[in-house]
Amino acid sequence: MKKGFLAIAAAAALVLSSCGDTKKNAEAAAGAADQAAAVETVDTAALSDNTNAAIATLTAQVEQAVKNKDPKVLITSLATLQATYKALVNAGQLDEAKAYGQSIKNFLAENAESIKTVTDGNTTIANLVNGIKNLPTTAETTAEQAKQAVTDDAVNLAAPYIQKAAQTAATVEAAKAALQSAPEAAKKIVENVPEAAKEAAKTAATKAVNNAKAAAEKKANEEVTKAQNKANEKVNEAREKAAEKVKEGQKKLNDKVNEAAHNALKNLGK
Repeated sequence: MKKGFLAIAAAAALVLSSCGDTKKNAEAAAGAADQAAAVETVDTAALSDNTNAAIATLTAQVEQAVKNKDPKVLITSLATLQATYKALVNAGQLDEAKAYGQSIKNFLAENAESIKTVTDGNTTIANLVNGIKNLPTTAETTAEQAKQAVTDDAVNLAAPYIQKAAQTAATVEAAKAALQSAPEAAKKIVENVPEAAKEAAKTAATKAVNNAKAAAEKKANEEVTKAQNKANEKVNEAREKAAEKVKEGQKKLNDKVNEAAHNALKNLGK
């Protein structure tokens, strides 16, 4: 899927490059590539409750930092997003790490424009954003490749509760223990920020559930519509058959009437 999107983006870039304004074309092509690469389905079944809670809390922190134009909080949140990916790999949960990685990449793509309002001129934020965009999430990704994708610099900028789990030398047991306690640790951080951030975290936490419900309702409605259409087709078919029968009966009746009238006229002529 990703290769197909990137091929489309590359073709778009070639077309744009012939228009003359090199800088604008390059920016448009890069934007097209970013958008194409971001459209990926996340295997939510691979995400545990703990990981979903971490995603909800950390993305809410990012949104609040952007809203407050707070680069310091944004740096910590973005770094923690990356570090959590590596912690999952260190804990031996590679498949979950890939699903988690794609989930946060999708989040960045959806919020790219708002994040840019804080990123402008801040190379640390820009590097962290690019680091998340480049997290390997394909089926072919190995644990070693996944670990190397997150730098020590990013880990050192992350929230303290996840740093040990994301370090290169972290054991599987240590990483699992840190991830187990991560939601509670992240929750405490949120509790120490303004009420607006708490509300944002709550909203983010229920977003996935609401999306799932909406998808289920949509599917159910589609099934109901299909059933209704089939029923309507049957009714229309029955009506058409009944109309044909009536038409045939009417024709036979008319034939009999005409025949009787013809015979009556013949008898009168005698």
